[in-house]
Amino acid sequence: MPIRETAPIAVGLALLMMPRLGRAAVYNGQKLDGQSIPAVAFSEKNTKTYQVSVLFSGTDALITFPSRRTVTFSMDTETITDPHHIRVYNYDKDTYWDLDVVGLH
Repeated sequence: MPIRETAPIAVGLALLMMPRLGRAAVYNGQKLDGQSIPAVAFSEKNTKTYQVSVLFSGTDALITFPSRRTVTFSMDTETITDPHHIRVYNYDKDTYWDLDVVGLH
């Protein structure tokens, strides 16, 4: 494809990505995106707790379990007001979880 035909596609994709680039998970003014932080995850479905690590990306929280299994959860907002009680939702399993991000104070 000539550059003239691909340029509008590239610009369109860049514009679609821009709003996402400006949004980051934030606690006390500190951006958390891209940091792996220790946490405790509580499953409401099976009432168990797990020692995990969480990686934030906007309203997404990628949780890695000790078995190295990862699951993506969604937060209602990018702003975290209480790091010891973050409500997240797993759309694949239709379940709510609570996170206690012990690495944040």
